[in-house]
Amino acid sequence: MVRRARWWISVSFHPGNSITLEAWVNADLNASITFKAIIARWDGSYEMDWNPQDVANLVIRNDRERFGIVASPSPVSRGQWHHMVSIFDAGTLTIYVDGVQVRARPLAECCKTWAPRRTG
Repeated sequence: MVRRARWWISVSFHPGNSITLEAWVNADLNASITFKAIIARWDGSYEMDWNPQDVANLVIRNDRERFGIVASPSPVSRGQWHHMVSIFDAGTLTIYVDGVQVRARPLAECCKTWAPRRTG
């Protein structure tokens, strides 16, 4: 499991054509091998997560159900705190781990246009 706050924020929020997601993450050494959402919008339009291979991801989905994904090129170590930042801006998905840009790629459109956001 990913250690995190045990609360949710649910508000009407849409980032428009850019979004920045930021979190401190510490994956438990004994966590199951599944996707771990760190920050996600309830309708699935964006999600920063930790995948089963211990790779940090940013996933964006638009109204036409097209996905863009950017992922760290190598696993992020468990049992340590990591500062993760994911950005979609000016048509580019970018992910940073511990202050270092680890990957960027283009994406033409941003997020779906409705539903509340959940954090935590």
